Amino acid sequence: MATKMLNSLKGRVIRITRLDECGVPVVGACSTIVSAGFITLGFTPEVEAGEEYTQKNAWGDFCISEKDADRNKWVNVALSLCEVNPDILDIIGGGSPITDGTDTIGSSFGQYNNLNGFAIEVWTKQAGGNCDGGSPEWGYFVAPYCINGSLDGSITIENGTLAVDVKGEGQKATASWGVNPYLDNPLLTAAGFPVGDMWAVVRTTVQPPAVTDGCVALA
Repeated sequence: MATKMLNSLKGRVIRITRLDECGVPVVGACSTIVSAGFITLGFTPEVEAGEEYTQKNAWGDFCISEKDADRNKWVNVALSLCEVNPDILDIIGGGSPITDGTDTIGSSFGQYNNLNGFAIEVWTKQAGGNCDGGSPEWGYFVAPYCINGSLDGSITIENGTLAVDVKGEGQKATASWGVNPYLDNPLLTAAGFPVGDMWAVVRTTVQPPAVTDGCVALA
């Protein structure tokens, strides 16, 4: 048995899936999108420090000095976009699409953030050009159940390029994700994503999906 190391650099594409409020993939006309129009994607655990228990004696030395283990409450997912993509602002940021006929041309935002969920996956380059059975290998990161999607920070128009940031909170995965609704199974495990975990990273032989022209149906 061998342990495969991931030597990751750059990001190729992201795939975003619309979920309902229970983390179930939504079957519909605008349920998934694959994009290369992003700058960064970050996963940062939100940590709650463990409870500390201390007691000093009359001399000021510790009689008791212990601390519970820290716990991850969720994982913060932060995505910076170099393309202002109305479909991503809808699925993640809770924006309402503005349409011109059949074309989606923008988004509007109201009082409430995204009330539904989303899943996000990203493929990264495996350094060194390693191949397995003739297929290039990739890094693969996934947070299969994110909630509280919203815009992240301000949108600044200036003498420079425009970047739009969105964020969400990766929660404990339910059984609804499984190997994912696309059945390409980048985790390469028949059991699918571990229920109760929040995110994962693997080295995979599953190739990145093709970029879509906006959001498309999840059949």
